[in-house]
Amino acid sequence: MKLYAITCGTVTGPFRGEESGDIGLPVPCYLVDHPDGKVLIDTGLHPSIRDDPRSRVGWVADILSFDLPEGHDVASQLRALGVDPGELRYLVNTHLHFDHAGGNDLIPETVELVVQRSEWKAGHDAQGIETNFYNPDDFDQKRPVLEVEGEHDLFGDGSVICMPTPGHTPGHQSFRLRLDDGELVLCVDACYFADWMDSEQMPPYGFDKQLELESLRALRRLRDAGARMIYGHDPEQWATLPRAPTPVGQLQPV
Repeated sequence: MKLYAITCGTVTGPFRGEESGDIGLPVPCYLVDHPDGKVLIDTGLHPSIRDDPRSRVGWVADILSFDLPEGHDVASQLRALGVDPGELRYLVNTHLHFDHAGGNDLIPETVELVVQRSEWKAGHDAQGIETNFYNPDDFDQKRPVLEVEGEHDLFGDGSVICMPTPGHTPGHQSFRLRLDDGELVLCVDACYFADWMDSEQMPPYGFDKQLELESLRALRRLRDAGARMIYGHDPEQWATLPRAPTPVGQLQPV
């Protein structure tokens, strides 16, 4: 099994706090090439954010800026790798925010979506949509949906595990992957930056801060047990990762 890291644009804003100013964060997606099928984890930004960000993210466009060059949307990136988006076995959303589910409608509706049930429920509830800054246009296609509850073994062989890490959103999930050279964890937005793993800092926004802290500590236990970590939007780590078409290999400890 191989893992490929894909960059689908950048988002710039005060992610480390107003006192630190604006910083640009990568918008990652991941392609898992498993013997039983290909899995796309998250879909990045929707191309319409280039010209009309307010239509996709509302008032958030007043505090963030976006860069999605031509050819960097997720479907174009897959095709550049020789992967037809229609051949994916699964599309997985770690959660339903605009930078993780924004490109869902670029993936054919025949591809099944995998999402935590609590996340899907929040994305279809008026209060949940408002509280969590969701835009149903990002994810409400008419595709088959597999709603999972808690930890879920995607292929049944322990190689791709959906790991619930709620807090950032009601049903946020991270991933544990068993690669040839050991276990790797995709933290996603349960931990943005490497240094936050120990400092226990978190974004100023979020659904439930106590759940967010518990999830971060669960990830830290995996790191301390020897798992390699890819943090959610860490620009320094992202700059060192092999980018598709080169698979992610051995990571230096962070």
